[in-house]
Amino acid sequence: RTNSDASGNYSFGNLPIGNYFIYVDEPNYPMNSVISVSLTTLSPTSSNNNYYVDSIKVWVTPPSSNGISETTSNREILICPNPADNHLAVVLESETNYEARVFSPEGKLVLTKAFSGHCSLDLSTLQDGVYALQISGESQPTISRKVIVVHGR
Repeated sequence: RTNSDASGNYSFGNLPIGNYFIYVDEPNYPMNSVISVSLTTLSPTSSNNNYYVDSIKVWVTPPSSNGISETTSNREILICPNPADNHLAVVLESETNYEARVFSPEGKLVLTKAFSGHCSLDLSTLQDGVYALQISGESQPTISRKVIVVHGR
């Protein structure tokens, strides 16, 4: 976890070799996708991992010129409740086959579930915290959202 400087630049130091996901935590702004980074002994750094924020969401690629619609997909998604306790409902507008993946704050895959149109994710075994939810479908771009888990609220 890090904060950007006054110019919007950010960096992480002393990370072990491995695979990472970079998430932007901008309150009340969903992300259209995440950046995956692999650090190896031959390539121990990654740069120019840029994000863009407009009035709609956080983007990995610059938003369309009108700044209103996502050019890769017009899918609507409902995720509730968020914050969640033990279960999280995911509802998409189509009955396409999807896979939900939940990643811990450290980027570790902690839950996966295949579904069609809607599902309920069991979060009861997860600790309180902020998780990344990725929904991918057949020939569809990945949808990424932040999920907050708070048990016993």
